[in-house]
Amino acid sequence: MSKFDYKSCALPSSTTHIRLLQLRLAEPTTTPKSTTSPSNGSLVCELLTTPIAAPLKFKALSYTWGTAEKTSFLKLNRTQLNITPSLHTALQYIASQQEDIYLWVDQVCIDQSNGAEKSEQVLLMSDIYRKAEQTLVWLGPAADRSDELMDLWLDIGQKAEKTAGGLESYFTKEKIHRLLEIMESRSVDDPLTEPYHQLVDEARPRFEDLMQAIVDLDERPWFHRVWIVQEVSLCPDTVLVCGHKIVPVDFVRQASNIFAAALKQSMRSNPGISFAQLALQAQSHRLGPLLSTRKRRQRYANSKGEGEELFHLLRKLFVESDTRATQNRDRIYGLLALAVDAEQLGIRPDYTTLNVASIFTHVARAMIRQGRIEILSFSQFPKEKDIEGLPTWVPDWRPNLAPSYYTIFESAEEHLLGASGSTQVSMLPKMVQDVLSIRGYLIDSIEEVGNVWHASDDHASYLHLFKTLQEFCSKSATKDELIYENPLRRAEATWRVPIGDLYWDPEVDYIRARKPLVEDAYHECVKISEIIVAGERQLTAEEIRRSPSGRYRNSMSGMDGKRLYITRRGYLGMCPDPAVAGDSVVVFCGARLPYVLRARGEEDRHTFLGEAYCHGMMDGEVLGRERERTFFIE
Repeated sequence: MSKFDYKSCALPSSTTHIRLLQLRLAEPTTTPKSTTSPSNGSLVCELLTTPIAAPLKFKALSYTWGTAEKTSFLKLNRTQLNITPSLHTALQYIASQQEDIYLWVDQVCIDQSNGAEKSEQVLLMSDIYRKAEQTLVWLGPAADRSDELMDLWLDIGQKAEKTAGGLESYFTKEKIHRLLEIMESRSVDDPLTEPYHQLVDEARPRFEDLMQAIVDLDERPWFHRVWIVQEVSLCPDTVLVCGHKIVPVDFVRQASNIFAAALKQSMRSNPGISFAQLALQAQSHRLGPLLSTRKRRQRYANSKGEGEELFHLLRKLFVESDTRATQNRDRIYGLLALAVDAEQLGIRPDYTTLNVASIFTHVARAMIRQGRIEILSFSQFPKEKDIEGLPTWVPDWRPNLAPSYYTIFESAEEHLLGASGSTQVSMLPKMVQDVLSIRGYLIDSIEEVGNVWHASDDHASYLHLFKTLQEFCSKSATKDELIYENPLRRAEATWRVPIGDLYWDPEVDYIRARKPLVEDAYHECVKISEIIVAGERQLTAEEIRRSPSGRYRNSMSGMDGKRLYITRRGYLGMCPDPAVAGDSVVVFCGARLPYVLRARGEEDRHTFLGEAYCHGMMDGEVLGRERERTFFIE
C-alpha cells in the first residue's frame, strides 16, 4: 500500500480550514465492550477538510503520543499513514464504541512535517476544541482497578451534582469561609450541611479502598502533557475515557471535591504512617488543579468569571509541577488557546525557526512590558542545556521550578510587599534582542554571604542560620551608615529575614510579620532547636507542628535554597544561591521584590541571578534614597 501524501488532502487555507478523520472499523467487532481489550478490527479511515468557521460535526481527541516512533498505521484514503502505537490503540477503542464518527486528531489532521502549516493550525486550537461536539480524553486501557475508579467517579459525581450541587455556588470570595465551616462541622445551620456530610460518609470507605488506583492513574503519561490543559478545558462536553469506561469530566470534578473532604476525615482516624503516605500521594494528584483550570475557563467562556493570563498558566504548570512537552517551544504554544492575553502579548506559534531561545525571550519581554516583572523570579539556574543562547533573565519554564517566596491570589488578596513603591515597569526600546534594558535602583553591593539554607535541613542548620544572622546584625550595627531609622528596626532583622517578613497564620493565611506574635514565635523556634540539638529531651512531631515554632518554621520554607547576606552599607537579607560578594541588590521599577545582578565587566552590563529579600527595603523606601538608573541585563 502506498504512503499517504498530505497533498492529496490539501487544506484550502491552513488559517481557515482543518482536516477531520472519518473513523470506522473494517469489520464488526467481536469483542464485548465489557472487557478490557479493544476490537481487533483494522482501522479504515477517510480524511477530509472542513472550514473551522462552520465545521462538520466532529469530536476531538486528547491523548498522549507515547513513543515518537510511528510503527503502527491507518488505512487512509486507500493509502497508508504511519502513526504511533498509543494512538492506534486509542482509535481502536473509540471505533469499537462509537460508529462512523468524525474525529480531530492532531497527529493525523495536521501535517507534522510542515512547520508553516503546524504554526497556523496551532492558532486554531481554541476554535477546534470549543467547536467540537465533545472532547474524548483517552487515558489508556483499563488497568490497576481503573474500571472501579471510573465507576466511583461517575456515581459520586452524579450524586454530588444532585444532592450537594449547591457546593459550586460557595466557591466565591464571599462564601468560601461558609463552605469551610460546613466542611468542618455537621452542626452548621445551612441547607447544604446534611446532604454534603451524608455523601462524604458514603464516599469515604469507597475512596479509601481505591486510593492506590488514584495514584496509579495519576502516573499515566496523559497527566504530564502540557497540551492536555487546553484540551480538557475548552470544550463544554468533555469526557474521560479509560478502557471501555466513560465519565463526564465535570462529574469527576464534583467527585474530587467530595474525595478531598473524605480523605481529610480518613487521615484523622487512620494515624498509621503507611496510610498517611498513600493518602498524601492520592491527595496531591494532578487532576484537581487541572479541573480547576477547566472550571475557570468555562466560567470565562460563559461570561461568569475572569480567564487566566499566560503568566498564571505558566506558573501553575511549571512551578512545582512536572509538566512536559516534546518540543521546548510547546511549553508556551500549548497554553496559548487558554491565555486571555495571548493576542495582547503578540505571541504567534512558529515551528519554522530553529532559534528556540528567541521564542522564550520574546515571551518574557512581552510579559515584563505588560507589567509582569515577577516572571524574573522563575529565571532559575542551571538553565536547560538544549535551549542554547537563553539570556540569564529569561525563564526556560522547565518542569518543577522552585516557587517564589512571594505569591498571592490576585483575585482574592491584597499585596503585602511593594519594594518599588508606586513606580511602574519602565523599559527602554529594544536595542539588542537578548538584552533587557530596564529602569530601577541600586540598593547596595553584597559584602558577605552565608551558607545555602534548605527547609529540609536539621535543627542544627536552623540554629546555624539564626547565629549567622545575629552576627551579620552585629556587623551592620558597627557600620557608620544611617540605613535603618533606629537600632530596634535593625534588630528586627533577626526574626523578619528568615521568613522574608511573611508569616503564615492559619486564621488569615499569610500576613506581614509583626510584634509580638512573630517575634515570640521566632524565639520559641530558636529555643526548640536548641533543646533538640543539645539532646535535652525529644519533642514529638505533633508538638513541633502545632506550636508557634512550627508555624515559624513553615514560614521559613519560602527561603529554601537561599543564602543570608549583608551588604557593604549593612543591609540584611536573603539572596539566591549563585550570589557572592560583589554582586548587586537592585529594585526594578514596578517590582515588588528586589533582585540580584552581577556586573559583566562592561559598563552597566549585568547577568541576572535571582530574587532576594532586603530588610527595610520592601515598601518603597528606595525611592527617597537612591537615584533611578538603567540596567542592561544579558
